[in-house]
Amino acid sequence: KLCWLCMPLLLLVCVWILVQCAHSIPVGTVLNTITDFQRDIWFTDLVKQSRRFGSAKAPWDGTAKLGQDGWPIEDFGVLLATTSGIPDYLGEYTFSAVCRHNATVTAKSGNNLQYKWNTGTGLITGSVTFDKVPGLIAVAFTNTKNGCKNVTFVMPKNYTSTVAG
Repeated sequence: KLCWLCMPLLLLVCVWILVQCAHSIPVGTVLNTITDFQRDIWFTDLVKQSRRFGSAKAPWDGTAKLGQDGWPIEDFGVLLATTSGIPDYLGEYTFSAVCRHNATVTAKSGNNLQYKWNTGTGLITGSVTFDKVPGLIAVAFTNTKNGCKNVTFVMPKNYTSTVAG
């Protein structure tokens, strides 16, 4: 009978020891580096994991001239993701940028591109849909007259990865 009475106390002591040890046991994980060609997407804003800003004709070339703040000061393009034929990237993306001039926006591989420019704020907002698996996702801004700042390109709201967990 004494053993059955001691069991809850013994369990409580074991839990206390585990909690105390858990604070001192290091735990590690292995994560991919942040790149445009991995299937795991770290940011909903793809600009945060894109390649360096490139030319408008070849967004992947990394040759756009940048200002001291890191934003392009000329027409530019940016390679946001290389998809390797994976359907994870389908859907409607939204984007924005602050430009001094009503720039022309083009999206490689996308369709139904729509955007507008606010003359008061210089903010370009828009969306583009990828309904077929693209080989890459890239966007270019031309006729910018000194580039754009605060560029964002946000994943679809219904994004779900097919990466096995």
